[in-house]
Amino acid sequence: MLKKYVLILVLSAIQVAVWGQQQSENPELRMLIEKTWANYPKIREAELNNRIANERTGIQKASFLPTVNANASYNYVTPIAEATFGNSTFRFQPHDNYNVGLQANGLIYDFGKTRAAINKAVAEFEVGKASLEAMREVLAYQVAQLYYGIIFTRSNIDVLDEQIRSLEANKDLLLVKQRNGDALELDVLNADVALSNAANRKLDLTAQWEKQQVLLASLTGETNNLITLKSFDYQVVVQDLSLGQNADYRVANARLKVARNDSIYFRKFLRPTLTYNGGAGFRNGYQPNIDDMRFNWGIGAGISYPLYVGGKDRRQLRIAALNLAAARASSEAVLRTANAEMEQARADQRAATGKLKTAQTIVDQARAALTIAETRFKNGVATNVDVLTAQSNLEQARLTVISAQYQLCMAGLQLEKVSGRLR
Repeated sequence: MLKKYVLILVLSAIQVAVWGQQQSENPELRMLIEKTWANYPKIREAELNNRIANERTGIQKASFLPTVNANASYNYVTPIAEATFGNSTFRFQPHDNYNVGLQANGLIYDFGKTRAAINKAVAEFEVGKASLEAMREVLAYQVAQLYYGIIFTRSNIDVLDEQIRSLEANKDLLLVKQRNGDALELDVLNADVALSNAANRKLDLTAQWEKQQVLLASLTGETNNLITLKSFDYQVVVQDLSLGQNADYRVANARLKVARNDSIYFRKFLRPTLTYNGGAGFRNGYQPNIDDMRFNWGIGAGISYPLYVGGKDRRQLRIAALNLAAARASSEAVLRTANAEMEQARADQRAATGKLKTAQTIVDQARAALTIAETRFKNGVATNVDVLTAQSNLEQARLTVISAQYQLCMAGLQLEKVSGRLR
């Protein structure tokens, strides 16, 4: 039965599949990833920062719209200009001055400065958006690593449990032989040592499993994360991968776009700005009845041209050029790192696939050797050391199968992450 089970695992491990295409997506893993996206504080922080960046873009776009102000003022002035003709005194302005109206100001044309500022704000928003997607992908990768790491640890514990049962049965047999005078106390002691070593290894693995569960809970925000899968279903062996959708590369490209827009914006720094202004309202002080409130309006235009700004324009252009060069270097560094990660993952795939091709043979040989050693020991033609060695070899062979499956799984995850498809 165990032989059949191991054979099924090996065959499933060397299948060539693509996530979401040849094989169905793991709903259990997807649920854990979505919990993490919903509950992880850094995701919420990034989402809020994106909303802030979007509002800033809206503020820049509003520069094309007029600014309208409602104004109301009162001034008491004394003395005032007046003239006396005979018995009459003529005032040229009132003591009480009232002015109520609306004022509007707006942009007519600024030779592309506002448009460049908008493009810069949009590019900065795209950086935040790409960073959020990159964070989601990193978290998905961390959850998947923990998910399959928990399965890997639990599989190792299962192997150890079976070995412990075999060691206990072997010890029971030795005790019977010792009572019959067919085994030495040394044999029983060796069996005790082997059993204790296996129990200690299980304690270490159990502690590791508990720590993995704690880490997973910190990501998902929930303490009870059910994992029922008992095998590594993520066995991706894909060669036609592209780095165009790599999360870090998308962020680097978005920052490169910001640097380009910065350069364009500061090249337009000293261009003139043509504006309009206008207003309408009611005020007093008009002759001949200076106390009467009268409707008034006005409209005009103006141009502003910065002649001297203390060299800030040249310094801003130099800074923009340096930022652009740094962004290009960052993009190149990301590509190199991603290429190296991809090649390393492919090397791990090749190694794991090679191990799995001979894994079943090794397990079969180790199990056959254990059967022979146990039979010979019962018949008195082999020592207990031979049995313990055979048991250790079988354990190691089974752990090698699990380790190769896990390695192939992790390499597939790494390739999906590097190629930007783990989202």
